[in-house]
Amino acid sequence: MTSGFKTFLLRGNLVDMAVGIVIGIAFGTVVTAVLIAFVIIAAVLYFFVVAPYAKFKARFEPAPVPEPEMKQCPRCLSNIPAHATRCLFCTIDL
Repeated sequence: MTSGFKTFLLRGNLVDMAVGIVIGIAFGTVVTAVLIAFVIIAAVLYFFVVAPYAKFKARFEPAPVPEPEMKQCPRCLSNIPAHATRCLFCTIDL
């Protein structure tokens, strides 16, 4: 009875399958541990570095200068400031 069981266990395809399953489980554990570690490290970096830096930058960065209102020149159709009295490109009086 034990010799039949021994023959069954030592078949080539069964041993190959067992080795493949063990390697797959080990690889799955490594990948899961690395993915969990990656998520933890990413969360720590975001909440302790990125978010405070964004708040710091928003507090001390000057407000952006608004762009001047623009209009089109009736003659050359270029964009010029809305309060201009002469076109910069074709020099027509507005």
